[in-house]
Amino acid sequence: MWLQFPLIAVLFLCTGVSGYTKYLDFDQSCDDFTSYTIYDDDTYYIRWKGATPKLYSTCSYKFSPFDTDYKVCVEAKSLFISDCSVKLQYYGGLIGNLLERTYSCYDSTPDKFCGDTFDDVKVKLTASSSSSSSGSFTLKVTTKNTYNAGIVAGAVVGGVVFAIFVVLMIIIVCRRRRMHPGTVVLGSGNQPQVVTSTATSSYAGGFSNQNYAAPPPYPGIDNSGKVMNSYPPPPTTGYNAPQYPGTGYNATGYSANQCPPYPAN
Repeated sequence: MWLQFPLIAVLFLCTGVSGYTKYLDFDQSCDDFTSYTIYDDDTYYIRWKGATPKLYSTCSYKFSPFDTDYKVCVEAKSLFISDCSVKLQYYGGLIGNLLERTYSCYDSTPDKFCGDTFDDVKVKLTASSSSSSSGSFTLKVTTKNTYNAGIVAGAVVGGVVFAIFVVLMIIIVCRRRRMHPGTVVLGSGNQPQVVTSTATSSYAGGFSNQNYAAPPPYPGIDNSGKVMNSYPPPPTTGYNAPQYPGTGYNATGYSANQCPPYPAN
């Protein structure tokens, strides 16, 4: 029950701030000096019903945007003119005095026309007094915010540039991994480990690098050309090791308190 009141208030406010719709007619009451300031969300419909009532003079409606970021647009919802003396014309420019479009008998429904930013747009209908004035059309006049369109375009371009940047980064990372493929080594417990670094030591700059495993010792090659899996044993034959003196004897074989004999002449 209590939730209905906020909803009703929101709907009332939205209805109050929304634009309004107005209908204008090319008829006997129309002149060449009528102008309107069109605001955001406002909609004007200009109608012509041909010979009833008959148009005896030139008639026009001029529209000015309420803000510098807006432009006036005219869209033909329907258009049929059979009398070639009848001309529908669009004017643009700062004061709406530059002829932009002209439509007459048997022309197809024109595309949407928008003036430049903050320019006036004038819609003018001309018909001679002797013309049959058979035909009809309905035009819809609105405004377009060019500032929001620029923001949307900038967001789209920025998104495309960001996507290209991400793709390039992925390509660079993949190429680097291909240039430095991982190698499998046996770690503790004969468990295979993948090492992607090209470093030859587990120490860098005097500090232990915990992210990379130390490489296995180089096995070496013996004289026969075979790979050795361990260091060779010490030689046992063909080599006479020097005999070191026992405890209490010097290098001459005598004790510390005994002098060697004087050499003979």
